[in-house]
Amino acid sequence: PVYTEHPRNIPYLRDKTQAVLDRAGLDPRGFDGKNLAQILNTVPRDELIKIDVDELYRTAMAISHIHERRIIRLFVREVRYGLFWTCLVYVPRELYNTKLRLALEALFRERFRALDIEFDAYFSESVLVRLQFSLRVDPNAEVSIDLSALEADVVELAQDWQHSLKRTLRAADEWRSLGSLFDSLPQDCDDAMTPGEAHAALRTLAALSESRPVHIDLLDGRDGLQLRFLCRGLTLSLSAVMPMLEHFGFEVLRERSLPFKDGRHAIYQYRIEHPSIAAAADYDAETLIEALEGILTGRIVNDPFNQMIVSAGIGWREVSMLRAYAAYIKQAGLGFDTLFLTTTFNKHPQVTRTLVAHFTARFDPSLAEVPQANVENLLGSIERINEDRAFRKLFELVDATVRTNFFQRIGDEVPANLAFKLIPRLIDGLPKPLPAVETFV
Repeated sequence: PVYTEHPRNIPYLRDKTQAVLDRAGLDPRGFDGKNLAQILNTVPRDELIKIDVDELYRTAMAISHIHERRIIRLFVREVRYGLFWTCLVYVPRELYNTKLRLALEALFRERFRALDIEFDAYFSESVLVRLQFSLRVDPNAEVSIDLSALEADVVELAQDWQHSLKRTLRAADEWRSLGSLFDSLPQDCDDAMTPGEAHAALRTLAALSESRPVHIDLLDGRDGLQLRFLCRGLTLSLSAVMPMLEHFGFEVLRERSLPFKDGRHAIYQYRIEHPSIAAAADYDAETLIEALEGILTGRIVNDPFNQMIVSAGIGWREVSMLRAYAAYIKQAGLGFDTLFLTTTFNKHPQVTRTLVAHFTARFDPSLAEVPQANVENLLGSIERINEDRAFRKLFELVDATVRTNFFQRIGDEVPANLAFKLIPRLIDGLPKPLPAVETFV
């Protein structure tokens, strides 16, 4: 009965609601007084039982100030002992649907680190629907909520997607420049990104050109790490993208293609995982993105060597240098195949970075001094003899190199092909006869 009886028939609830009415001081026969009484009578019963008078007063008065306006409001309450939170969302009836409910559940689950969520919707004669989310949280987890930011996210989720995006474009005076792209948006684009994200995507797509047909972002999506490709005149098939991402050490969990109606633009999203990247915010993705864009435009080789960009944290040009030395080893028959070298580089990222630093110290003309790498200590940590021999051979090749065009610049451009001038007599294991010098391109 306590859950079905009118509050005035239950002394504890009657006293609590009457205390709020008395504090409000409204005429019980007037519109505001009747509206407040109706709000108190329809408060979720669990909430009405547990909430104290002060918080009930603040919440009920805030709800009454909505005054049947088609606005979105969020009210959050922490239940005693920090085991539960309650979120009440008021949203216009015409905006409510299952997709919104699921989006709000996902938002609250993420922000509150909720272990479980229960949901209830209350429909009345009002133009607003009241959604109640009861969240069970881990009592040992620290939950810090910015209510203003959370309500802003709720509002963005609940607003009509296309209307919100169009209003944003007009407010930014960008309808003339981006309107055609807006009209070409895929129908299911609202499932893939927020209006704010779509606005940024349209700006980026409009700036693409034939010389730069793709832009890539590494993002923290709602369900994990995500790579987003924005393309102009470039079609990406999953069979082409998956090997490329796997060469960087990524596992592709899900793919979504969003081709625009104009046939020229598209957005591709990939849900990915990598053992070295927990979150996009913790990783400097500039080098990774530059390498991915270079592969798609044909400037960079697409092979397993690229995994070092993530595992060792080196740039794509440094990877191309190691790739070139690996090619020399294969051509000279020095006993290490390319797959073994790739695995060894990725297995020992610190030694790989030291090898790159040693090369840079020898040949970068901008360095005034040449610091000496403590190679022996690093190599002493390698347990497998073949891996130790491989790195020693690579350090030997760097020491045997006397010139390279690696640091040459023509304007802002770098050489299309790397070249090394080596002294063969300084390299053990080369077949005789040995030339005085050798140039390898």
